[in-house]
Amino acid sequence: REPRRHAEHADRTPSPRREDQREQWRAREQDENRRREGYEHEEEFDQRSQASTYRERPKPDKPRFVMSTFTGSDPEAWLNRIAQYFELNETEGHNRVRYAAFYLDGEANVWWQWLSMIYRRRQQIITWADFERELLTRFGTSDYHNYNEALARIRQIGNLHEYIKEFEQLACRVRDWSEDAVVGAFIGGLRFDLAAEVRLERPNTMHKAMEVARRREDHLVATRRGRADARYPETRRAQPDASN
Repeated sequence: REPRRHAEHADRTPSPRREDQREQWRAREQDENRRREGYEHEEEFDQRSQASTYRERPKPDKPRFVMSTFTGSDPEAWLNRIAQYFELNETEGHNRVRYAAFYLDGEANVWWQWLSMIYRRRQQIITWADFERELLTRFGTSDYHNYNEALARIRQIGNLHEYIKEFEQLACRVRDWSEDAVVGAFIGGLRFDLAAEVRLERPNTMHKAMEVARRREDHLVATRRGRADARYPETRRAQPDASN
């Protein structure tokens, strides 16, 4: 039995060749694990890098806006210009008066010093609405107080292009008009037949009202032209005789 036991033990002992194969398998497995770990770390690094780049990406620069000073001429245009400046820079209402005063010069700056003194004596704060009203009262034309009335009474006399141009010049000078009121004034001032066509589509914005007015005007012009052609057909010229 002893020799047989030694033989069985010898069979269970791994051969050197088999041990070499196992070592090779272990080495391959370790290399594969290292590659996987390296890939995961690299992928994680790329994700972090992309996230960091996204977070650090600078916001687009705002367009350069050079605000002109106001010395007393054309106050409506200057107020419209500074309103664009405030919108671009997201200026809050309580800062608008202080910033606008910085751009007053000459006669306008003297007026501002006087106005500030009057409001301080009254212990009142100058709001942006106060500033606009006081500025237009002081430097506006004699027609300033009539802009509301002029816009309410405007009527189309010539072509649509001229009417829109005149309407826009008045509309940009009025204050405290809602868009519904401006749209109503625009449609009410159109030529009677055109106004009736525009009302059918019930536009609720100025952009829509002007777009509808142009389209309907083109349709009316084409219709009138077609009727004129039907009423006065163009006489055909006599064709020469082919036999001659």
